[in-house]
Amino acid sequence: MSEARLSDAISNGRRAAVVTGGGKGVGRAIAERLAADGLGVLVNNRHRPGTDDSAGAAVAAIRDQGGEARAERSDVAGESAAEAIVSAALATFGRLDVLILNAGIAGEAARFEKAGPDAFADVMRINFDANIRLAHEALPHLKSSLSARIVVIGSTAGIYGVKGRAPYAASKGALIAFALTLAAELERDGILVNVLFPYAATQMTGDAAGGSGASHFSADKIGPVAGWLASEACDVSGRIMLAGGGLHRRVAATEGPARFLGAAEQDFGQHAAAIDDLDGVRTFREAESAFAAFATEAARAAKEARS
Repeated sequence: MSEARLSDAISNGRRAAVVTGGGKGVGRAIAERLAADGLGVLVNNRHRPGTDDSAGAAVAAIRDQGGEARAERSDVAGESAAEAIVSAALATFGRLDVLILNAGIAGEAARFEKAGPDAFADVMRINFDANIRLAHEALPHLKSSLSARIVVIGSTAGIYGVKGRAPYAASKGALIAFALTLAAELERDGILVNVLFPYAATQMTGDAAGGSGASHFSADKIGPVAGWLASEACDVSGRIMLAGGGLHRRVAATEGPARFLGAAEQDFGQHAAAIDDLDGVRTFREAESAFAAFATEAARAAKEARS
């Protein structure tokens, strides 16, 4: 990017985004969408000798479409990667408004009893540790934005688990909890934090989409929801959104109605089926509100039992 074009981008108030893992798959689709929406995009993707420069290819494609982008090739798990990525965004665009935490790995497929605890180290380092370091480095600069957005790319594996991928599921579960905590903590700062679950046929998912399903679940179909979550128009925080194949839905942890057993607590088994019933489920914004609601119901039930 020339100095003149950089000055124009800053003076025109162009919002700036960082997209990790932005050279391929879902990350590239998001980077291209944000650039099409008028944001300057720092496309991060690690580059190893002898491999394709995916970040450079993504940037070239964005520029061919008239967008502004710069490639950044740090390995997100590197010791100084967070500082390097944020510094590159500030040096290029003079600001940081959007952080897309997308980079991650699936790890080796193996049942936990065979893989063992050591299988978790690399997956957690890349999928979780690297993201929290980058978020921490970016926060002071996001707070300077009037429309700061953080979009965390999660997975249904982090909610439901997935056979043969315990490290991946654990890393995504931790990442989801982190994102929802950030959403609660940063609400007063006007920083909106949301989680996006993509269903897309990518290098990571391999043949999971199956045959013709691969084209139906193309990564570019994730672009619209990601673009909205990153936009100034977005007005929600603490949400989990799922997108794939042109379909979208909200995902939320739920709690069924509380049931007071009183003197029957010692014989829980007789009431297990009723408690397992999720009719009348509720969702909560954060753990504190979930506990407060439960405590209120417990106090009411105890009072009724005494009367």
